[in-house]
Amino acid sequence: ELPENHSFGAKKVSVTAHTDMENLTGDKLKEETQSEKTSVSRETWISFEDFCVCFQNLYVFHKPQTYAYNYQKTDFKFTDDQVIYYLVVDSLMPIEILVSFSALVHWDDTGGTKEECSSISNGVLTVERFCWKSAVPGEVVLKMHTAATKATVLNLPVGRHILLFTVSSPIGHHIHLCTMVPCVFGDEDAVMPALTNESCRFIELATTILKAVGNVINNFSSKDELSKALEELELALCPPGIHGTGMAQEHYKVFNKAFWCLFKYVIDKKTPYRYRLAFRSFTLDFEDIQISGDDPVFSECSEENLSSWQNQNPTSEELAAAVKIQAVWKGSYVRTVLKSRRPGTRENATVEETLKKLWAVIELNFEQSAVLLLREMFKGNCKSIEKFPCYEDEWCKMSFSDYAVTYSDHPANVWFVIFRETFMVPEDMVIATKVYTTIPSCRLHVVDNDTLEEMPHVFFKLAPHVYPQNKKGYTFMAAAHTGDLPVAAGKWKLRLMSSHHPLPVLSREAVKNAYSTRVYKGHYIPNKENILFRYAVKVKAPHTVTVQVQTFKSDVFIKLQILDNEEEIKSVTGKGHAVIPVFNFLNNESPLSSHSRKTQAIQSSTNKDSEPVRLKKTTRNSFSKDSKTSSKTGLVPEDQPMLTDDSFPLESFQNTVRSPQSHRYMIQGLVLYDSSLPTEAQSLFVLELREEEKDESEAHGGKDEKYSFPLMLTSFEGQDVANVPKASKKQKAGEKTEKEKSQRSDESQQSTLSKPYWTLRVVSEQREVDILEVKRDTQRADEIRAMKQAWESAEPGRAVKAFQERLRFINKCAVRGAEETTAGTETADLRPGSGERGKKAPRAATESRSQKQKKKWELIDLSPYMRKTRSESVLRNESIIQEQQIRKEEKINHFRELRKMALEQRQKEENDRALLKQNILEMYENLQASLDETRGRVHSIREAYRSNLLEAERRKQEELAAQEEALKAEKKKKDKPGKGEGKKK
Repeated sequence: ELPENHSFGAKKVSVTAHTDMENLTGDKLKEETQSEKTSVSRETWISFEDFCVCFQNLYVFHKPQTYAYNYQKTDFKFTDDQVIYYLVVDSLMPIEILVSFSALVHWDDTGGTKEECSSISNGVLTVERFCWKSAVPGEVVLKMHTAATKATVLNLPVGRHILLFTVSSPIGHHIHLCTMVPCVFGDEDAVMPALTNESCRFIELATTILKAVGNVINNFSSKDELSKALEELELALCPPGIHGTGMAQEHYKVFNKAFWCLFKYVIDKKTPYRYRLAFRSFTLDFEDIQISGDDPVFSECSEENLSSWQNQNPTSEELAAAVKIQAVWKGSYVRTVLKSRRPGTRENATVEETLKKLWAVIELNFEQSAVLLLREMFKGNCKSIEKFPCYEDEWCKMSFSDYAVTYSDHPANVWFVIFRETFMVPEDMVIATKVYTTIPSCRLHVVDNDTLEEMPHVFFKLAPHVYPQNKKGYTFMAAAHTGDLPVAAGKWKLRLMSSHHPLPVLSREAVKNAYSTRVYKGHYIPNKENILFRYAVKVKAPHTVTVQVQTFKSDVFIKLQILDNEEEIKSVTGKGHAVIPVFNFLNNESPLSSHSRKTQAIQSSTNKDSEPVRLKKTTRNSFSKDSKTSSKTGLVPEDQPMLTDDSFPLESFQNTVRSPQSHRYMIQGLVLYDSSLPTEAQSLFVLELREEEKDESEAHGGKDEKYSFPLMLTSFEGQDVANVPKASKKQKAGEKTEKEKSQRSDESQQSTLSKPYWTLRVVSEQREVDILEVKRDTQRADEIRAMKQAWESAEPGRAVKAFQERLRFINKCAVRGAEETTAGTETADLRPGSGERGKKAPRAATESRSQKQKKKWELIDLSPYMRKTRSESVLRNESIIQEQQIRKEEKINHFRELRKMALEQRQKEENDRALLKQNILEMYENLQASLDETRGRVHSIREAYRSNLLEAERRKQEELAAQEEALKAEKKKKDKPGKGEGKKK
């Protein structure tokens, strides 16, 4: 038996009831009890307040076996994590559920005081209303705290309800539900399939409406019964409160459209003419409801005669004749429909036969047809539908679809894409999403492909939102970050939820999640434009990518931009991290040729990559070769199988017709609010990077771009890539050199990681790798280099002469000493032959720049660079000093006057505020006084009324006492003469 405890929160009073009076017998006792019955009744009323004072708890015991349905859940755990259950219940009667909750907690065995024992962590059960399509927490309907077992009754109104059970217990818990109504109680996967069906109230209303329709069809040829059947249909069809109003007309139109949809569902696709006539006769609706069918009069000549009139412009006479023919035909058709509605006519018999044939087909699948009819009415979005009681259950109705993918192992501190697909939305609908994964840091992004706007988030989770129908669909992209620990391979699932079918559908046949990631790393060098990086993008065909940037510090504000011809197309702002979930790059070719080029590129990429994938499964050497080639090309392939399907993720982008346009895309990162100011050590490192960049640009002359900021996968981009060939030569020396090199590389990598760096990732599908090309933007450097080369070609030896002039100027200003000889030797060495000029000049430039920092400079005469305000110098005498002093005093006095005025204004405002404060206080005092006065008058009236009642009650008691005294006196008078007579006898 389950005890139900009702606590009243009153003082504990020990009350003992004795039943000894039942065992006593005797005549005297019977006489006393009989006399008490005549005077005082055994039933005594007690007020609720007195009852709560007398009794602290009221226990009601329930027997679980007396209930038709019992549901139990038990869980034992050793963590403080909450356990969640879901309950779905649907009934046409009020619902009563007995909830029993038992909690297993840690008891206090230390023998503490009562206050310490009361601090034991109790188990908590919270029951609240829930819906997946809302981000707002539901209403709490029940909350229980206990350290043992407690039960209570949960009452719910008629309809469908979704309840969320949240259990918090230190060790374990047990939940027992008893009810007379069938329920679904369990986890999310067990509950959701029950929500796809219609609610009980919806099915009841649908069957009522369809039964009324069947009643009209069965009595269609009866004069007396037809009108009654139509009235019953009207009562069943109209919600309460709209009968006879203007909203009813719109409601009937919605019903007519839904009834025609039922016609099309039951009969064949080609609707015969008799069914169209039957529909018109049943509804008397002559408006155009997009009725399609074959008219026997019209279909015979339509194909032959209309073809000759399509390309002709009718004359006025022909238009008048057509209008007249249409009017005559409409009048004839309306008269035919009205005759068919009149019982006893030939048309009525024909329509009745057609309707009965239709009803015979409907009865074979009655419930499904009824649900279809009412569901089509709900889709009409009529306000009158909201008046139905079952409309409240629509919020609990759900349809869902799951999309699952797998991901491979990933090391620590890595960002990667798990899922990216495009879904087409067939109509405007509310969509809620939920992600099932074991990765702690995983986020889902949804982008409208028409506007490139991202759907809103609530606490880093995608909020339920109304997705309007668009042309290009919506792209769902999920990305994850591994954090400080590596992530093992696992399964990731996305669930899309909406109110009804159809749900969003994929733009291609199946989900594919084989992605290739390009990783770019570099150091941030502060500049005027605060540009973090800048990369040029070229594509051979329309290509979809995901762009992500991450900075060395989490508090750096960055802005990630995608530019087209220096015009911003898409931008995202973040703190330490920014993601553009999806962007479609277009090529500079026409749309027709782009599709063929994209197909050829994908086929070539699949042919190239198919062989390494086969070798991966056989030998280890093949895996190492594949990893080397991928590091050279700058691609990070995921451990996923290659795709051979030629379908594309964003076919909707290709279907749109675009005019040929030249695109010059650029991925650019900006640092905002000077949030990445380097420290002193980082500033020195940045200066070294600047010097190295200048030396390399002068030394290599732009012949090899890999010396600037190359693409690095396993190593940091700030490292010098020019050392790679030397390292390959040193590998032949032995194992010692390799170990030393690995140690140095690790140390250098650790040292560079402490400097301000950034990481850029560009993710695309693995089968579309060759379509995309990303390079560092060197347009400005190329222009300067081309200008220098043009100068050198026009005047050979110009660079060497300029370098010699700079050195002469430096040596002229430097201190003459021991360094003079070195400067002379450097100047002498700078006169090489014609064949060695290009090689020795850059080397001398680097050596001179390193020596330049060690020299001590003389004081430079700055007089030629000083600007004079007057043509001739003027001596500053006493008169000029006095004039300057007078101007200064006037300026000071003017400032004092302004300050005095400001202080006066502030004092005035302060006085006004004090006065306003005093007025407000007085107003509130007056309000309080008036309230007290009004309360006093009410109390005086109440006391007067109470005194009158008490006086009336006192008078009543006195009258009763007087009556009793009178009765007693009369009784005594009657008893005295009787006794006297007995004595005389």
